[in-house]
Amino acid sequence: MKNINLSSLFILLSIGLITVSINCTKLISQNDVDPLMMEFVQSKDYQFNELLSCKSIAFDKSHISYVNEDKNKPVITLVFQKNGQIIGTVEAIKNSNENIKLPNNGRFFMIYRSFELFDLNENSGKIEIIDLNYDNYIVGNAELVLGRVTNSVYNPLPQELLGKYKNLIGENRTYLENKKGLVKNGGTSKSQVLCDGNNNGDVSFGECYKCFNAACQSQTTCYTMCYLIGDVAGWVVSPLNAPWCQTSIAAACVYISLEY
Repeated sequence: MKNINLSSLFILLSIGLITVSINCTKLISQNDVDPLMMEFVQSKDYQFNELLSCKSIAFDKSHISYVNEDKNKPVITLVFQKNGQIIGTVEAIKNSNENIKLPNNGRFFMIYRSFELFDLNENSGKIEIIDLNYDNYIVGNAELVLGRVTNSVYNPLPQELLGKYKNLIGENRTYLENKKGLVKNGGTSKSQVLCDGNNNGDVSFGECYKCFNAACQSQTTCYTMCYLIGDVAGWVVSPLNAPWCQTSIAAACVYISLEY
């Protein structure tokens, strides 16, 4: 009897896993999708991330934009919907520099914006920004009322993750310093790697956000539309005649880290 019960349980679990797999496959089996976008969706970076896998992608709202309109600097933006409502977006940049390492042998820089607690029509609620490369840590969050930020928090990369990825971060720092030609004096570089605010050498969306949002934050509209909401404002908030960013300010930072 035990064998029968165990066998039945195994079959039921297998059916459940197959069902989930089929459902996830349906989400990405789209025609006429940009090859770069499809490459990202089919990558292990996307498939194995718990925040992304099995979410319903609105391909009609998703798109590829370009930093400074440079076709060599694409930014993939995927929009996720639930019951017709936008619940989040992910921005991804393919790592074109083999000398820059990402955690878990990742191939894409990825940042996620959660709108599950935010009303894009009323421009009110809470937005979370999550760095998907570094174990989905919450870079920051902000609370808004009718487009005005009432509270915001930025979280640097936690010490636990700095320790976990110490070797990878060290390799990136060495490469970036050598490429910039920084001269060390007594073991301390005379200048910091661009946007490496804590001088530890990590290359991440999170740290780029901290660096590049400073100039934007002085203007309420820029901070709200670009730093917090991003491109999704173009589809939802544009009837309010509000400006929005065509590409993330953090995306520009990532490309600078990859190229300089």
